[in-house]
Amino acid sequence: MKRIQKISLCILMTGMTSVYGANQMQQYDVKSGKVDYTIKGNGNIMGMTQIKTVGKKRIVFDDYGAKSLEERVEVKKETTMGQAHTTKTHTIVYIDGDVLYSVDFNRKNITKTNNTGKALLAAMGNGKTAKEAGLAMMKSMGGKKVGTDKVLAYTCDVWELMGTRQCIYKGITLKLESNVMGLKQTEVATKADFDINIDADTFKLPDFPITDMTSGVPESATDMKRTEQSMKAAAALGAMMQGLTQGANSKTPTATQVKSAMQNAMLPMLKQQILSQEEPLKQLRSCLQHAQNRKVAQQCSDKIAQETGKPAQSITSWNAQTKVQILKEVDDALKAMACIKKAQNAQALDACMQ
Repeated sequence: MKRIQKISLCILMTGMTSVYGANQMQQYDVKSGKVDYTIKGNGNIMGMTQIKTVGKKRIVFDDYGAKSLEERVEVKKETTMGQAHTTKTHTIVYIDGDVLYSVDFNRKNITKTNNTGKALLAAMGNGKTAKEAGLAMMKSMGGKKVGTDKVLAYTCDVWELMGTRQCIYKGITLKLESNVMGLKQTEVATKADFDINIDADTFKLPDFPITDMTSGVPESATDMKRTEQSMKAAAALGAMMQGLTQGANSKTPTATQVKSAMQNAMLPMLKQQILSQEEPLKQLRSCLQHAQNRKVAQQCSDKIAQETGKPAQSITSWNAQTKVQILKEVDDALKAMACIKKAQNAQALDACMQ
């Protein structure tokens, strides 16, 4: 079973992506384009897990980003306490105005939801375009433009924010380098074409079953709450970072200060994200408790994965010893939930994860 891991900046970046990555309305200063990328990542998370990632990404957009498609294929190898686990993911996120489609090639399905980012921008963007709102968000979090660079002969602005460096051309990130809490990752454009004709078939999705989760309203209450929490976390983090950089002698914040500010700003959102696993963990435990063989145990894992939308964990063996071990890991995770509910600050939350 996959253990609950310590919190990192990656969670914040995921949250910001759900707000602004999904919010493509007038995001770019070019009408259309296609960009291919290579992805590489490696590092050690909190001294616990060694990670190596390789992959490819492509984006296609039209109408200045109002219609966009991002496809990612990644292979990630995680090694924890000598145990290696390799995961291959292949996904597509396609946004067409009010609607967002998430394609999972492993599960061979498509989830259709409302584009909550668009509704949120309309409600809270004060008339800004998605590009303007994203830039304002980056500045509020302490992001700074530090110069220019060239990628594929395109001159782009270089922005730095808490260990992440992006080279942005007319709103499109052509190069991203991050070194956050032991994890290094790069996404570099290898081919880019702009202001080109985009055929409608370019946005055609695979013929998988579609789960329609649209409700007929601009956004669901759950998604809206999650998005609002992401924005509040970013705003709180921005205020904390400004306080740190404007403190005594205006020194650059230390890694410890940045980590503390990040975790405290994100505390409400992180607690909700972690606690949302409690009920699925209880269901998983009940199912595994009655599993008599590996096939049934794997079915338990697959069922919970399907219900939560997360990758299923592979159960390679099932006997009396492994059953006790796996159930203990689930029990330990459930005990951590009780601790997390009481946590009032980042330090207490971190202690729960030990």
